[in-house]
Amino acid sequence: MAKDDDMRERLQSLETKFDRLEQKVDQLPTKADLAGFATKADLTAFAEAMTDRMGIMLGDANDSVKKAAEGYGGTLERIERDLNEFRSEWRHKSDDTDRVLTDHVNRIVALERITRLSRE
Repeated sequence: MAKDDDMRERLQSLETKFDRLEQKVDQLPTKADLAGFATKADLTAFAEAMTDRMGIMLGDANDSVKKAAEGYGGTLERIERDLNEFRSEWRHKSDDTDRVLTDHVNRIVALERITRLSRE
């Protein structure tokens, strides 16, 4: 008897599991339900199109970066030329200033000598 009760419980458990499985299968979409969704071929074609598009965009981005780098290089060269010209002008002005100051010192020294000699 215990074996019969055990078999009945197992059978009842299987029926319950089967009923739950049936409910889940009934909830799955049919081919008609999925007709509006993309197929594997659609997704493959889309992936290929996107790969091509990304390649084009990457090429465009590379061109833009190269142009920007060339422009940046030209700007740096111009700045360097301007700085060199500024340094050259500054050196000339500095040399002129040094000559003027040296001349002033010499004149002051000469004036001081004259003043000292005239006092003696």
